[in-house]
Amino acid sequence: MSAQDQFRSLTAARFCESAGFAAVDIGARGGLDAAMLPLAWATEMIGFEPEPAEAAALQGGDPKPWKSRRVIAAAVGGVDGTATLHIPPSPESASLLPHNEEMVEWFGVSEQHSVDRSIAVETRTLDGLLAEGTLPTADYIKIDVEGAEGAILEHATRYLETTLALRVEVSFLEQRTGQPLGWDVAKLLTDRGFLILDLIAVQRWRAKRLAGHPYRTKADLPYSKPVLAQGDLIAVRDFRRVSGATQAAKLVILTAALGYVDFAATILRHHQAAIAELGLDLAADLRSLSGSLGGAAPAEAIRANLRDLVPLGRSLLGGLPAR
Repeated sequence: MSAQDQFRSLTAARFCESAGFAAVDIGARGGLDAAMLPLAWATEMIGFEPEPAEAAALQGGDPKPWKSRRVIAAAVGGVDGTATLHIPPSPESASLLPHNEEMVEWFGVSEQHSVDRSIAVETRTLDGLLAEGTLPTADYIKIDVEGAEGAILEHATRYLETTLALRVEVSFLEQRTGQPLGWDVAKLLTDRGFLILDLIAVQRWRAKRLAGHPYRTKADLPYSKPVLAQGDLIAVRDFRRVSGATQAAKLVILTAALGYVDFAATILRHHQAAIAELGLDLAADLRSLSGSLGGAAPAEAIRANLRDLVPLGRSLLGGLPAR
């Protein structure tokens, strides 16, 4: 059973459709964020992508499985106006901030941190878009903008008031000049009433992008532990500050959709009386979801570990090729 089918089978499915969810993907190059796919049938998805050609490609794609979907050809940042987008050979690493060329010296990441071209792009703030009525409030926001995360959050005070969850890419190295680092972004989120649940999609780097621990390579320095480079923070609204049964129920469901079923149960216990008045049996729904997810997770872990056997074996038998 697909994730969408699992959520459609919940006792809360009709509530999800009537209450609805809204998601915003800031930095949608390569495809709209998949975190909300379990609830896509009840979700209005809006993506932002500053490069016109990429935005057009995203807009021209199949709108399914989203309830609705649109793409806005603009960058989201800290100002309403025009800014320079610095595009390296790997366009996924384009940033509104200048690239720090020390990263090339330290790690050999020239495809990510040397500038291939620069273009002028329209930039908007979330609060500005909200004030003019261009953008509805969002239950879930993904931000992947290569360094401008802090500027976006600092100029979204009103916009974030009703947001329930975020996924924000953060760096622990100054990959772009003047960018806030992971702990700075985490403080911005907690100061705005969010709880940090996780750091996922973690990347660690070695010099020259060599494979790090536990692998061995054929380079002059064949082995080293890599350093923490970047990852994605998962944050949810502090449930103790949520008022209203509908918002509380949506927070429970959204937290579960992100995979944090235990914490969803914690939120439910805090708001049990209010949510019960909606006629929802979210406790039963969480038990069902936990069982379904628990059946799939071991198989996924086995596949990942099996794929890892080949590079580990090559490491034992002389080392991986040096890049």
